Amino acid sequence: MSEVQPYDAIVFDFGNIFLRLNYEIFFAGFSQLMGRPFNRETVPSDLIQAMRQHEKGLLSNEDWVAAFQVHNPNLTEAEVFNAWNKLLVGVPAHHFSFLESLGKKYRLFLLSNINAVHEAWIDKYMKNTYDIDDFKVNYFEDFFYSHYIHLRKPDDDIYKFVEDKLKSKGVKKFIFIDDMEENVLAARAMGWNAEQHNPEEDITEKLELYLNKRQK
Repeated sequence: MSEVQPYDAIVFDFGNIFLRLNYEIFFAGFSQLMGRPFNRETVPSDLIQAMRQHEKGLLSNEDWVAAFQVHNPNLTEAEVFNAWNKLLVGVPAHHFSFLESLGKKYRLFLLSNINAVHEAWIDKYMKNTYDIDDFKVNYFEDFFYSHYIHLRKPDDDIYKFVEDKLKSKGVKKFIFIDDMEENVLAARAMGWNAEQHNPEEDITEKLELYLNKRQK
């Protein structure tokens, strides 16, 4: 007798789950541009606010760049875009066949804090590297990008929004996979089954473990 699947759907984060990120190169690039140390501890509060608003689609690319120019008036838009996109490394080729196979057993969804600049880079990268026109549509039933829905993790309202959407699609039980502890803890506080993924490991080798953990 076959074992019943614990979930009918999986909600994945994107960055550091499928899309590899390099924060070391990212912060080094911005430190050079800004002429000062630029890391998680030293980012000015006004820039943090601008980044979050941009990520929620509430700040245009132009106004977002202007927030950086407050700290260095000589910065160009191209320089900010280039430094910002240094965070993004790419997607391993075997992740696509993994998703194709997984999609035959589970309904797949994408939930990501992402801004318009990064989305544009990703779309170009996918087309140029893998000839994929729209990754988020080709491999997922639906996607929830923060700058489209004007909500971001780990705020409670994004989990409520996504859960309502999933329920409207007939999803009965799902699991959420994210690399950020704060996002996983916030999801669990909202009643979700959620697991934190270590970016140093490959999701293709760890997912089965997450799916088979004892959950509520």
